[in-house]
Amino acid sequence: MTKGQQKASPLNPSLPPETIKYLKRLTKTGVHGKTASEVARVLIWDQIKMLIREGVIDWDKGDIDEDN
Repeated sequence: MTKGQQKASPLNPSLPPETIKYLKRLTKTGVHGKTASEVARVLIWDQIKMLIREGVIDWDKGDIDEDN
C-alpha cells in the first residue's frame, strides 16, 4: 500500500449478467483494469468523483458514513 492509500473494504454488489458481460469486455482494453472487479472499482470511483465535481454529491471526506 502506498502512502495515503487506504485499505479497500470488500463489497460484493449483485450485478445483472449483462453488466458483468460489459465489465469483462472492458478488461480486454486494459484501460480500467485487468479484471472485471478492477474495472467495476475504477468505473464506480470515477463516477463518484464526477458527481462530487458536479456538486451532485456534496460531502467532505469526514462526512461519509462508512457503515452504510
